[in-house]
Amino acid sequence: MEENFGTESNFNEASLKMMRIHNLQDTINKCWLDPTAHDPMTGKRNYEIIFSCNTQLLQETNPQMDDKEEEKIESLKFAIEQWMKQKPIFTATIKSKWSGAMQEGINDTNWSILKDFLYKYEKLIRKALNTHGLSVPIKGESGLF
Repeated sequence: MEENFGTESNFNEASLKMMRIHNLQDTINKCWLDPTAHDPMTGKRNYEIIFSCNTQLLQETNPQMDDKEEEKIESLKFAIEQWMKQKPIFTATIKSKWSGAMQEGINDTNWSILKDFLYKYEKLIRKALNTHGLSVPIKGESGLF
């Protein structure tokens, strides 16, 4: 049996990378159906999952990005992180002074701004995926089959 150490890999990660990208985009699309809903499995709000999945997509395309493209997306990522820390989307108010029951309400202004940030972030990342050939086949190229 011949051994080829250090010459050529018999394993191609491309199909796994495409599956990761597909799964992340599928999760993002499902979360946009009700972005403020609470996901009991993760304990997070869907908008937090959208941000997290888009950040994972960013990691998939980051090695192909030039410095200007990366800086633009990273600055928006930082702004979103700061917004989510400093501007809560949900606020708790006391529903009943007697029982201490709390009621959760949404801050429409904070949510509207965060939603716009998330749309822009996702749009930039999807554009980067397309630009670097990680999302859709380029016209004229043959597919896997």
